[in-house]
Amino acid sequence: PSLCPSFECLICNEDILDNGNRVVNVRWKLPPENTLNGMVRQTRLKYRGKGDNMTIVIIYRNMTTEGSIELKVNMEYFVQVAICTLEHLCSGYSKPKLISKHAPEEHVTTSGNSKILVIGLTVGCLCLFIVLVLFCGVL
Repeated sequence: PSLCPSFECLICNEDILDNGNRVVNVRWKLPPENTLNGMVRQTRLKYRGKGDNMTIVIIYRNMTTEGSIELKVNMEYFVQVAICTLEHLCSGYSKPKLISKHAPEEHVTTSGNSKILVIGLTVGCLCLFIVLVLFCGVL
């Protein structure tokens, strides 16, 4: 491919995990079809922590326009994406984009024990209300 993909959304969704990390979903769009020079057979998502020398590359063995990466909550990351028509015939990587350490609140969800705690507290309050109404004549 003569052009690289470009990011549409860096933090499309974010889940906070019980281990203190987060899973961030990112989305990109392919370059115009006439620049692909064949069928996209592989997508590479590359990221590294800001100030970190270690780079991680996730290779998707198909054409995709979204991916998920597990990151530390309190760290910023640079992310890039490239596409390949064959294993070694790849576009360059996109310009590095920064994923901030603080995601917008409207995209953050909780998982695991946190959800169970919220559901348990809600059910408990509802049961207490019913008991008060039935046995104490409140209302």
